[in-house]
Amino acid sequence: MFYLGIDERLIPIWPHGLGLGNLYSNAATRTGFGVSGGEGKFMGLTPYGRPAFMDHRYVGCIKTALDNLGITTDYLASRDLPLERWMAHCAQRATASGYDMSGFGDPARVTEPANADFAASTQKLFEETLLHTARQLADCCDRLGRTTKNLCLAGGIMLNCPANSRLANESPFDNIYIVPGCDDSGLAIGAAWLSARPCI
Repeated sequence: MFYLGIDERLIPIWPHGLGLGNLYSNAATRTGFGVSGGEGKFMGLTPYGRPAFMDHRYVGCIKTALDNLGITTDYLASRDLPLERWMAHCAQRATASGYDMSGFGDPARVTEPANADFAASTQKLFEETLLHTARQLADCCDRLGRTTKNLCLAGGIMLNCPANSRLANESPFDNIYIVPGCDDSGLAIGAAWLSARPCI
């Protein structure tokens, strides 16, 4: 969700519908890093590969990806469809390019090209989507007459260091603050803030 902070108020702007947490955690699982906590290992694998499977049609929110792929379906009933399409796209590109797929998803062979390039491609998609979204958010604030150079980020996806670096260097925002408890533990921070200063 995007909010605009004015003084001590948080004003909802719009739900972003990015689905990046699902993308990253599912990609980590399929690479063989387990069903919980593999995202950090997946991020660590990305420099070993190259984004050979990157496709800009997948950049943006779930609705945008569906539109870019020419899929006409009920958005709410198809939340994971772009994710499944992305996974299939990467597998098809790898197979067509002659990658050895026998080690895909095998943690013992995780640095092999099929795994490493899948990780690098997913990381690239992740970063490009965040940058695209930051630019849209800045444009929205401008159109609302609330131009700002400040951006506060929270959520587990903000533990992604390479993406954060690109946001700091390439986004329209000069001052970026990432909540120290930016994963689900940050809910406690939000609850304490809410009890002291109600949102409107």
